[in-house]
Amino acid sequence: MLALEALRHRYPNRRLELVSSGTAALQLALSASRQSAQGVVALPAYACPDIATAAIGAGFRIELYDVDPNTLEPDFRSLERCLRAGATHVLAVHLYGRLVHVAAIQDAARQFGVTVIEDAAQHAGATRDGRRGGAFAPWSILSFGRGKGINAAGGGALLVQDDLSWQPPHLPEPPAAMRFVRLVTAIGTELAAHPLLFGMASRIPSLGVGKTEYQPPRPSTAMNPVSIELLIEALTRDDEAVAHRRQVATMYRERLAESPTNAFVPPTSVQEGALRFPIRLHREPGARASGLGIVRSYPRTLLDYPEIRQALHSQPGPLPGAEELARTTYTLPTHERITARLVDSIVEILKE
Repeated sequence: MLALEALRHRYPNRRLELVSSGTAALQLALSASRQSAQGVVALPAYACPDIATAAIGAGFRIELYDVDPNTLEPDFRSLERCLRAGATHVLAVHLYGRLVHVAAIQDAARQFGVTVIEDAAQHAGATRDGRRGGAFAPWSILSFGRGKGINAAGGGALLVQDDLSWQPPHLPEPPAAMRFVRLVTAIGTELAAHPLLFGMASRIPSLGVGKTEYQPPRPSTAMNPVSIELLIEALTRDDEAVAHRRQVATMYRERLAESPTNAFVPPTSVQEGALRFPIRLHREPGARASGLGIVRSYPRTLLDYPEIRQALHSQPGPLPGAEELARTTYTLPTHERITARLVDSIVEILKE
């Protein structure tokens, strides 16, 4: 299969399984790496609620750790609290095409004999010390859904280090009708990304543009054949897409250098994938903002979802970093349709 061969070239010494979504891949990673009767996974309190969906679907209880609002890295004191509270797993989550320091998370977890899983759904081609996101932990996952950089209109991959004992699961094929649905989804999401249509698409609830609602777990299936074909094409264009996103991110950084926004500066060891360009604003942007793709990606912490609170293993300590990020973090679009002129329009709104 061409898609698997292309991914194996990027991730040598890994076994791969293509599945229905990144959430399904994470659920499988948690289930396959579980070594005790009760699994407890430590999740960042500022992240997509889909990571909690995967944990709940795998039968895990949840600990929440805080996130540094200046770097998006874990707050290691908060993470240690989760480890001491009985976490058996830690999820290291990359956001917006920036890579967290997985090695440091592994060092903290190793003292407690805890398994680290790397959620590289949003790595978007980012590297740290020359290594691509998804290549740091023995268990890692990728996503190929809308807004994940490599867009196959859905699907995900579980990556397992060769020296681990792991038996690939037998997953059912998706229903035949889902092939047509996936094709329509691919067309719809491609159109919705157009700057002239994004504002209208964001007002159609069924498209889910810009929404971060909790979704209950679903049965995992093999990856949709339509998505596999789209994945092959997306992988061939990925280097060009990453280069464009990095160029757009550079334009934002230069134009916003003297504005009253707080832009997140990645460490020098990280070459960002620039999936989105995150900034922190302490006031609401103008009415035109959402139409140009200036959005709050995660306006709530994971603690603010009732379904996730019910799955907590213990009550978390204070989460000031995650709360500040949920309150003030906006992201700017970087995809292939973003031009220098659109960057100027977006920056103008932010400077008003």
